[in-house]
Amino acid sequence: MGRRLGMLSLYRVTGVLRLTRSREVPRASSPPSYRAVVPRGRCACNAVAFEVSDEFVVAYNCHCSNCRAATGSAFLPWGEIEPEKLTVTEGTATLLLVGDPDGHHATRCETCLSLLYWTGYEGKVRVP
Repeated sequence: MGRRLGMLSLYRVTGVLRLTRSREVPRASSPPSYRAVVPRGRCACNAVAFEVSDEFVVAYNCHCSNCRAATGSAFLPWGEIEPEKLTVTEGTATLLLVGDPDGHHATRCETCLSLLYWTGYEGKVRVP
């Protein structure tokens, strides 16, 4: 026959173990619905807010000394995305560009100096 393991039952069928749900587990009447998640970010003082579409080209954990110092941890996670997929929703007047506006630069909050995003290679934007 079968053995009960919590809410699941284990049955032996022709020498193969098969895991099935117990009848006590309520079944969903309809399949779950999924909503698109829009990643959002902000600076430490809440003066600047932004959002990006969840279509990152790549994602990394950088372990260089600058990233470790910026986060106070072993790495800085960041993703790379096309610039048109990043939208500043609040505080565009308080953005501070550090570097060459036409080349590589970092964008920070002018009030608290939080790093918001920076330019990468091939025209992409990197978001922590």
